[in-house]
Amino acid sequence: MVDLENTIESFKSQGNLAFKKRDYSTALSLYTQGISMFPNSQVLYLNRALVYLSEHKYLESLSDSSKAIELDNKNAKAYYRKACALQELGELESALSVLNQCRQLIPDSKNIEEITNLKEEITKELEKGVYLPASHPERKKFNDLIRWLVDGGAIFPKIHIEFYSQDSRGVHCIRTINKKECILYIPPTHIITLELAQSSPIGQKMLANNLKLLSPKHCYLSTFIIQEKRKPDSFWAPYIKILPEYFRNFPIFFTEEEKECLIGTAFIDLVNEKIVDIKEDYNTICSVAPEFAEVSFEEFCRVRMAVSSRIFGMEIEKKSTDGFVPLADMLNHQKARQTSWKFCQQRNGFIIEAAVDIFKGQEVLDSYGIKCNSRFLLNYGFTLDDNDANEFPYLIKITEDLPFYEEKLDFLKARSHAFRMLKDTSKPCFQEMFTYMRLIEVDDLDFLNQVIDEFLDNDFFIQGKYLNAFSLDIEKKILQRLEKMSIEYLQRYPNSLEEDEEALKNEVIQNKKNCIVMRMGEKLILNYYLKMAQEILAVVDLPSAFIDLGKISPPYRSYVVSSLIPLKNRPR
Repeated sequence: MVDLENTIESFKSQGNLAFKKRDYSTALSLYTQGISMFPNSQVLYLNRALVYLSEHKYLESLSDSSKAIELDNKNAKAYYRKACALQELGELESALSVLNQCRQLIPDSKNIEEITNLKEEITKELEKGVYLPASHPERKKFNDLIRWLVDGGAIFPKIHIEFYSQDSRGVHCIRTINKKECILYIPPTHIITLELAQSSPIGQKMLANNLKLLSPKHCYLSTFIIQEKRKPDSFWAPYIKILPEYFRNFPIFFTEEEKECLIGTAFIDLVNEKIVDIKEDYNTICSVAPEFAEVSFEEFCRVRMAVSSRIFGMEIEKKSTDGFVPLADMLNHQKARQTSWKFCQQRNGFIIEAAVDIFKGQEVLDSYGIKCNSRFLLNYGFTLDDNDANEFPYLIKITEDLPFYEEKLDFLKARSHAFRMLKDTSKPCFQEMFTYMRLIEVDDLDFLNQVIDEFLDNDFFIQGKYLNAFSLDIEKKILQRLEKMSIEYLQRYPNSLEEDEEALKNEVIQNKKNCIVMRMGEKLILNYYLKMAQEILAVVDLPSAFIDLGKISPPYRSYVVSSLIPLKNRPR
């Protein structure tokens, strides 16, 4: 009897040690060996159930925890693990039944708090009414993906997928993740890299013909996905099957009615340009791979948007590349960075690490970067309500009535330039636009040549070097131009900023809401610069002693102090 217990204890202790080191394969092997020798050891089944849970093998965990209950129906941990497995499989009612059975059989269990917390968690899921049952095909697709990843060596024991609806989901924390802890590891065998895409039959034709594509990496990866979708036995099928089939929230797929919400915006031009660019790349690919014409342009667009919204840039063996990383691409966006990711050469795989502590139940989020809502909506299909990175493209034109028009055009090589302006006069874009406007207003040829030689390079501005205010008359012209442009841009919108704000108070469908948020962001920037121009034009002709800075809005005071007043105080 002593030898028996010691042997079971040996398998248990060695397996537990391996589990603590996250060496799940060794732990699984030890528990399995022990079970083969001692098939009635409840503790070995119970511990193996935990390994299976950590490896997202929920059916196996369910089987082992059920066996543990059969061997000892007074062990609360067995009920808890069985309920966890059922929860992950979408069998929420069954999970609750198991927990209730546990509380009836073992009311004084030391694990009662853990049992109660899990019951409350599952009850809340049921009350939401949006979970997907185990039989739902969408859940099955994601279960297949998880199994494929785990079988391939992926490691992510503390996260799982939560379904908010059939079309909406997120990655959540199962157990607390500590800062700097590795959340996810994906081996290179399960990453679709640019190089892999280029090795496909169509990719090879594209390379051989040295195609001039507008978005090369997106095109190679798109054609790869499309080719693999048509293979009945594709290795990548578990991943490709979970990629969205529809992108109704992406503006290039908006209906004409939805596009009406974008009338007057600068953003609608980006949408139309995107469609034209994708069409051009599609036609270019078909020109060297005629068989690709069997793929509809609409399908190409759908896959193309899957690529732009999901791929990661990374460095593998000191070479920059891009690629799909399954599961990693399911983290939703949050501006404040919660995680960091990279291809880790030491571990030979893609990893995501926690930048902060993430607690049980929390959604695990990624930052897609600081971007304007135009980029978020165009490439990801969403907007942020309070986005201080919003931009508006002010198009500054060189007209023939300007002095030394030919000389300026010869140098600048274009009749116009767009400046993507932020609602912040301290940003470089403000200095760049004012430098450009000062340059095109210069009315002295010698000074113009001096400016060109000293301040500008052959492309445009030397980075960080700007043309400071040098003439009150020209500053006044610039402010008048800014006022006129801002008014003209605002007049393009069929509704006001106040009407947009009122519209958001009512319940609107998501696409319309995104359009309203988008155009509001544009209008806020236009109003910001309109107000600046009007406030400063109101005092531009006053002597410096009569300029009351207290009546100038704080964001514009630095311009008055650094540009306007020095010109007024300069000896004549």
